Amino acid sequence: MARIPASEFRNGIVMQCGCTAPGTLQRPGEPAYVGCGLHSCVDVAEAEPDLTGRTAVCLYGGGKPVPSSPTLAFFRHRPDQPHDEYYCGCWGWD
Repeated sequence: MARIPASEFRNGIVMQCGCTAPGTLQRPGEPAYVGCGLHSCVDVAEAEPDLTGRTAVCLYGGGKPVPSSPTLAFFRHRPDQPHDEYYCGCWGWD
């Protein structure tokens, strides 16, 4: 499994769990890596998902479907579902 050091963090990195990495994680005794805190995932997806024609819906029902993109806030690719997920900000950002 490929891992990206925390020093190389950038927006839009898709993790093996399907989420984009919102930051970095550090497990005890290991260096910090780019990761998904929701799933404790530090392994990067083997390939970028094909999002052609896919849409994402807000996890909390806010807003309309939007074109899927790893740059959406808290994006998660759900290939087994009709839509991917993201957070539109409907509950605020703090």
